[in-house]
Amino acid sequence: MTDNRTYSHNQSASQGFTLVELMIAITLGLFVIGGIIFLLMQTSSSSRQTTSLSRMQENARYTLNLLADELRHAGFYGKQLTQSGFEDSITTTISNDCGVNGASTKWVYDIASGSFQYETSKTAINSLQQCVADSDFYDGLDGNGTDFLVVRSATEQAASIVANTFYNRTNGSNGCIWFSASGPKSDPDHPATNNKCPSNSDPNKSDWIFESKLYYIQDYYDTSGDGIPTLCRRVTKNAGTTKECLIEGVERFVIEFGIDSNNDYLADSYTSNPGTANIVSGRIYLLMRAPEAEGGYINSKTYNLGATAIVAPGDSYQRRVFSNTVILRNIVNLRNF
Repeated sequence: MTDNRTYSHNQSASQGFTLVELMIAITLGLFVIGGIIFLLMQTSSSSRQTTSLSRMQENARYTLNLLADELRHAGFYGKQLTQSGFEDSITTTISNDCGVNGASTKWVYDIASGSFQYETSKTAINSLQQCVADSDFYDGLDGNGTDFLVVRSATEQAASIVANTFYNRTNGSNGCIWFSASGPKSDPDHPATNNKCPSNSDPNKSDWIFESKLYYIQDYYDTSGDGIPTLCRRVTKNAGTTKECLIEGVERFVIEFGIDSNNDYLADSYTSNPGTANIVSGRIYLLMRAPEAEGGYINSKTYNLGATAIVAPGDSYQRRVFSNTVILRNIVNLRNF
């Protein structure tokens, strides 16, 4: 009798969960797993957004510093202090000067057009140069394309003169831009046609490497129009240009120049078309775009880059606006250029 009772007790204890209990356990398990998956997805999405924002911030910081540095150097011509004694002495035709009409345009060394040029349309920039083809230009969110920045300046003092290179020669009061077409040469090609170019016998003369740079935005990696917008530039310091694509995610840059209206060396207003006004500073605006689209995100925001408003097209890319202001001391010092 005792053995039978013990057997019945053990049999009852080994029966396990009922069907209802099992279904409840599975349901609870699914809720727990679903919560974990949702948490992982949210964490992953947040991590991607954080990484994307960090990349945009890092690229924006580098771009702002680069363009600010270029603007600061615009108008630097070695030791040259005045425009009255400074000009280009190039009278020969240079086949790769980027000009649309050969030497008559002389875009690379055209200091008469200014130390810098800022254009907002392909028509304007194409009328000046032929280094960059239309197929390289990014059309932009608003269809107006990329802005363009041209900077001309001396970069470093030359240790020696080499062939096919642009130079800035100066003794402080007189100077010129010249081209060592068949160098090495110690004197400009045509010193007799330009008495403002210091001769080789001048003990105060110095030669500096002269560069022209054109900044623009290209649809990089893909010419069909869906690549990553990237800040690129063409650099010319010899009889040819070098293309350099620098920073991805730069979708637009806008530069507004501070105008000094009362000669107190302070900006009274800002404009992107300064003309011949007294420029004392520059504001650089960047519209940065994430390199990858974000699922489930729709961007139709309006972004203000100074006076320029740009509306996102309802795509899935995160964007941010960054800006910086730079004092343009060289341009201030060369007002009489």
